[in-house]
Amino acid sequence: MKKIKPLMDALKKFRDHYDNSGSDYSVTDLIQPPRIIHLRKRYDKLIKAKPIDPTTEIDSFSGTGLHSIFEENLKDNVEYVLEHRMFIQALKRKVSGCPDIYHWPSNGLYDIKMTKAWKKIFSDLSEWEQQLNLYAYLFSLGGTLVKRLFIIAWWKNWNLKDMQGSPKYPRKPVEQIEMKLWSKSEQEDFLYTRLGSVMDDEKKSDKELTLCTPEDRWDRGEAWACYKLIKGKRMKKASRVLYSEADMERWIKKMLPKGTPYEIEHRPALRVRCEDWCEVTDWCNQYMEYKKGGK
Repeated sequence: MKKIKPLMDALKKFRDHYDNSGSDYSVTDLIQPPRIIHLRKRYDKLIKAKPIDPTTEIDSFSGTGLHSIFEENLKDNVEYVLEHRMFIQALKRKVSGCPDIYHWPSNGLYDIKMTKAWKKIFSDLSEWEQQLNLYAYLFSLGGTLVKRLFIIAWWKNWNLKDMQGSPKYPRKPVEQIEMKLWSKSEQEDFLYTRLGSVMDDEKKSDKELTLCTPEDRWDRGEAWACYKLIKGKRMKKASRVLYSEADMERWIKKMLPKGTPYEIEHRPALRVRCEDWCEVTDWCNQYMEYKKGGK
């Protein structure tokens, strides 16, 4: 992909697209771990100066394109408020939020997410719930009622065979997921608690920043995958993935006919966010110690 000049030029420009309009923290910031928030602020210029790797940045790039399509096709519809940035003062800090879509007739608040279909099965969706409730709180302070919260989930790698093979897999390539609407007091408590914890780290050195928890890091435990062999070659997709070797042994004994050739792959535990998504690992002492064999 690096040889596709229009793509690389677009990605370079895209790096500078985010603008919090002068706020100290955005809602998107506040649902992140404090360590990531502060390292991103402190090393913003160095992050943007790093060589572009399209394999890691293409997801965010294409997700923004999806948002633009919605905005372009709904902008003349008076039922919708699109990309409306709001500001409040809290704990002497300026906080902003810019929800994707508000629908006047239903008082519904929507956020668009383009993500992998398996997230619905294996990932915690609590950050989505937190984000929408913070947006709802900002709306309420401006006198706008929010009755329901929705995620428009655009499952980018949705596949019919996977849907037929798993009852928990998304049933359609695009789904509407309703998120729990908290009370206004719960929303306010969450905002001030989260903002307070972030502010506590403002004057700490990089090494003193609050450590990311396993939940923050999206830790994935070690796993064992069973692949059938066809004429000595391993099939591309695992027949089963389990999270203990004993469970895998029991599954093979029960489910695979005798004589079936197979291969077991051990997948080590991973810090998924650190390995694949975090922009600040180059400056994170917690991650560096982990890579050296620490915890």
